[in-house]
Amino acid sequence: TKRATVRNSSEWVLCAALLAFVALVICGCVLPSFSIEMLGLVGLAVESGKQFQEEAKIYYSVFGLAKMIMDEARYLSTASDFV
Repeated sequence: TKRATVRNSSEWVLCAALLAFVALVICGCVLPSFSIEMLGLVGLAVESGKQFQEEAKIYYSVFGLAKMIMDEARYLSTASDFV
């Protein structure tokens, strides 16, 4: 009977693909993924507070968003906010 065998090169390709996948997931979580821009009078007030040097736009990454939510929960210090 014939048996299927895995070639050594396919193992290396699979390991390289897995390593690339992990690296891309980490980059996707660390680098800014989306932004929130404030428009109207609120945006104008924020920009004037920064002497019009920066836009009223905040960039978030997945880890940064998680940190912001945990900081807000600590500030409010209620148990339901930590869940």
